[in-house]
Amino acid sequence: NFGATDIAKSCWAFAKLRFVDEADAAVFWKGIAREAERTVRSARFVDVSMMAWAFGMTCYGEEGFYAELSFTTRAVCDTL
Repeated sequence: NFGATDIAKSCWAFAKLRFVDEADAAVFWKGIAREAERTVRSARFVDVSMMAWAFGMTCYGEEGFYAELSFTTRAVCDTL
């Protein structure tokens, strides 16, 4: 069972490698997006930023994930 840091690192690595257009890429990103949405609220800020960068670079992700990402980012900013 992957945690938020594992998800963030996986997203970042595959985005950095530009694993986007391959046939298996859509399957990977769809699955990892579900896990990212599930774990983002428990993520450290660095993990949140890695997820945001990866999904932004690849144009994958669903509205629910971006809503969770936004909520988590605003919550962290409120504590600074």
